[in-house]
Amino acid sequence: MEKLKLDLSNLKNAFPDDFTQEQIAKGQTLFLKKLADLAHRYYQGKIMTVPKAPVLGFNWFNVWYTPGVSKVSTEIRDNND
Repeated sequence: MEKLKLDLSNLKNAFPDDFTQEQIAKGQTLFLKKLADLAHRYYQGKIMTVPKAPVLGFNWFNVWYTPGVSKVSTEIRDNND
């Protein structure tokens, strides 16, 4: 059996030659579901959001969110060209 590639492009080749397309599809689905679950547990999630701008203290949240979001929204509303 050939080694499974990290990009999973050869996943179909991991199944026996006598499997039908339906069996391969079901097998791939089960494999991907299990892999997703294991990856989620290992990484404690799959996506992480990180700030682009520095948050140098709690008051900086007032700059980035409260009036900051309002200012951007107002600009979009008033200058929607």
